[in-house]
Amino acid sequence: MIDQRVQTSKMRKKNETKKKSKSSDSPEKKQWVKRSGTRTGPGTVKAAQKKAEKAVIAKAKANRDTTQKIYNAESMFTREAARKNIAKPRSFKDAFDAATKSGKSVFRISGKSYLTTKGKREKRFDPTKTKAAVVGKDQRQLLKRVKWMEKRKEDGKGYSAKNLAELTKKLEKLNIR
Repeated sequence: MIDQRVQTSKMRKKNETKKKSKSSDSPEKKQWVKRSGTRTGPGTVKAAQKKAEKAVIAKAKANRDTTQKIYNAESMFTREAARKNIAKPRSFKDAFDAATKSGKSVFRISGKSYLTTKGKREKRFDPTKTKAAVVGKDQRQLLKRVKWMEKRKEDGKGYSAKNLAELTKKLEKLNIR
């Protein structure tokens, strides 16, 4: 029986300690209650929030006033007049035509340089290195073409009668034939 008493007393002690830890009314332990900002007054959460809201509102009013001043200053000059002075971007065709009309070989549009037809020719054939034409070369070529066409005509092969007539007239004007 002694064993049973010891066990029951131990059990009682365990139960008592469990009850004490569960109850918040025990004088031994004090629990602090957290406050969720329900108090009002200086130094509380709600007071800080109200102060921040007032600061935001004041800043917004100041911004509104400055933007109003800017708009008032702009109204001195009408917006339409300001738009007229803005340069419109030129089209490529207009820039190209203006450059070729003024005899330029290079023109720029939107930060890039382009060549006119004159500039392309100058790039391909350097104007400082022009070759002198061989004297009578064109005349010799005309005469050779006419002889070739006449030979084809005699052989009964195809030739252009129109070209033959034009070339013979040219040769007669030059007094070669």
